[in-house]
Amino acid sequence: MFFPISDAGKSLEQIAKAKAICAGCPVWRECLASALRTQQVHGIWGGMTEEERAIARQRVIGEERHPAAPLAFLRG
Repeated sequence: MFFPISDAGKSLEQIAKAKAICAGCPVWRECLASALRTQQVHGIWGGMTEEERAIARQRVIGEERHPAAPLAFLRG
């Protein structure tokens, strides 16, 4: 369920279940930060899909250019 084969059909149910598990996980921030740092391109990490992490990576790049723009979802 953490590595769905697509983003349509039955996989949407798997994605939702994986995200629900992540939502209750005490280390989701660390998981997500690790996935972003190591550029994971497959699976659900820290409650985010590949596409969501790609957007987050762009935000991280933007923050590095503009340090005054914090990433609240990683810092809690």
